[in-house]
Amino acid sequence: MKINKPSRINGRVPVLSAQEAVNYIPDEATLCILGAGGGILEAT
Repeated sequence: MKINKPSRINGRVPVLSAQEAVNYIPDEATLCILGAGGGILEAT
């Protein structure tokens, strides 16, 4: 599977909205979200 990545702007990866990020995730892919800590993806 070839990874589809957003283009860098001035050497930096742009911040994407969830809607924009979905376009980079291929069908049948497994998604892992980590590194944020402190509340992300926790039920409120």
